[in-house]
Amino acid sequence: MKKRPPLTAFNTIMNLLARRDHSERELRKKLKLRDFPIEEIDLALERARQQNWMSNPNQLSERWADQLHRKNKGIHYINSSLQEKGLPSVPRVESLELEKAQKLIKNKYSGFHQFTREEKAKAARFLASRGFDSGTVRKVILNDEEL
Repeated sequence: MKKRPPLTAFNTIMNLLARRDHSERELRKKLKLRDFPIEEIDLALERARQQNWMSNPNQLSERWADQLHRKNKGIHYINSSLQEKGLPSVPRVESLELEKAQKLIKNKYSGFHQFTREEKAKAARFLASRGFDSGTVRKVILNDEEL
C-alpha cells in the first residue's frame, strides 16, 4: 500500500472549502490544530484569497444567519455564533424574531391555553436558551392569549 504524501496547508484549505464555506478564522484555527507553521498558514490563506476561493465575510455571515434563522435560533445565538467564526454580526429584525419565538412556543406548548406562572417562567427560559432577547421573550410570554 502506497503512503500518501502529507497535505500542505493550501491543499487542506482546498479540501475544507470544497466541503463548505469557512471564515478565515475557522480555516486558521483548523490549520493550527493540524500543526502547520504560521508562515505556511498565512501563505496558504493569501493564495486562497488570490484564487477567490474564500467568500466575502458579509455574504458568508448572511448565509450562516439564514441557516440559523431557519432553525428558529434567536438573534443573540446567531450573532454569538457569527462572532465565534470571526464574521460580522447581522441586524435584529423584530418581526422575524417575534415570529420565530411564537412558533417555538406554539409547537412546544400547543395544548395549553392559559399559562401558569411556572409555565411562563419555563417558557421564558426555553426562549432565552434559544438566544432570544428579553424584549421578545416578554412580548411572547405576556401575549400568551394569542397562542
